Amino acid sequence: MKKCPKCQADVFDEADTCPYCGEKLRYFGSYSSNELSGNDASIPVFETVKKFFTSPVALVAVITYTLYIILNIIALVVGENSSTIQDMMSEVGTSQNADYSALDGALGIFSAAALIPVVFMAIGMWMTYMSAKNSLQGESVSKNGFTMIKAGLIINFVQACVAFAFVELIFALVAAMAPDIINIAETDVPIEAVQITAVVIVAVIAAGFVFYTVYFACSLKTIKTITTTLSTGVASYKVSAFVAVILIMEGVIALLTLASGGGIWTLLASLCSAVSSILFGALLFSYRSKMNALVISSYLKI
Repeated sequence: MKKCPKCQADVFDEADTCPYCGEKLRYFGSYSSNELSGNDASIPVFETVKKFFTSPVALVAVITYTLYIILNIIALVVGENSSTIQDMMSEVGTSQNADYSALDGALGIFSAAALIPVVFMAIGMWMTYMSAKNSLQGESVSKNGFTMIKAGLIINFVQACVAFAFVELIFALVAAMAPDIINIAETDVPIEAVQITAVVIVAVIAAGFVFYTVYFACSLKTIKTITTTLSTGVASYKVSAFVAVILIMEGVIALLTLASGGGIWTLLASLCSAVSSILFGALLFSYRSKMNALVISSYLKI
């Protein structure tokens, strides 16, 4: 809510005029529909948003994100990520006789399915870029791109919920069936050590899921803030700094762990992912700064 500068009544942030006294509202970046319909270069909100979405940094971020997807698909097709569960179990000293082919197949399917939401998001990013590039002066950027990005985030969250639940179930079963597992695996690891490790992993995964849920909610709120600005021309800097920080941290960690293994396609995909994450985080901070400047500017013009 905001206050009308004339009668001091509380009105909605999106309002162009005060419903009580009819005063045109410019507070917090609000412009009347008549002002926004013209090609007045002094109207800053839509033009600032368009310039932001078509900036070189935004374009590089979208390109690197798209390359990340393409390189991941190539790595999947050529079988570069074929470090199987059999190999992983062998590394920890379990029996070579067990057959993990079914789990390997499930892992491959999950890896392919994990690309679906990122493809949705990449399409949404390109839709937003092209809309901003092709829109006329004074026109807003289409929200359809952000609808695709939101759909990708939701699909990703559903997949994450399934993955978290599956892993939690696996380790809960490991804790409950530790004696049988040790006998089958033919290892000398103490039962108590297996149980304690499984319980700790379950707790860590649960905490990770809570953290990811908060990140998901903040991401959706950020999208809503931006699309509200696209609809109303009302500048708002209330995009999530938390999301921006996580994106930058994710990119930095990815850069630091590039040499941890994998083939050339996987390495290149990880590099593109890291660069795009850092750029998107930086872009969110830049967007906050630009919208904050518009908010202050509109306040001073009252």
